[in-house]
Amino acid sequence: MSIVNSLPQYVEQTNDKLLKDAILGSKTAQMLTLQTGVKTQSAINLLATSVVFQDGSGCGFNANGTSTVGVELSKPQSSRLIWSFAIRP
Repeated sequence: MSIVNSLPQYVEQTNDKLLKDAILGSKTAQMLTLQTGVKTQSAINLLATSVVFQDGSGCGFNANGTSTVGVELSKPQSSRLIWSFAIRP
């Protein structure tokens, strides 16, 4: 019997942990704030910025790019989870 035939099939065991760490462990996820108790519309402040990098050849500040401040309304969505179980003897 060869060693290759005696090995078990490969099973991905760390996929969930890697995915969770990639999403929840990021710097962006650490800066988010969960809003609870919102019963109607809630205003979310937005800032959109386009950055233009300069080569540094000039000695001064040249204002390039744009910044836009805005507000978006967020409406809470209701959701439900229905589980169906079949009990067998």
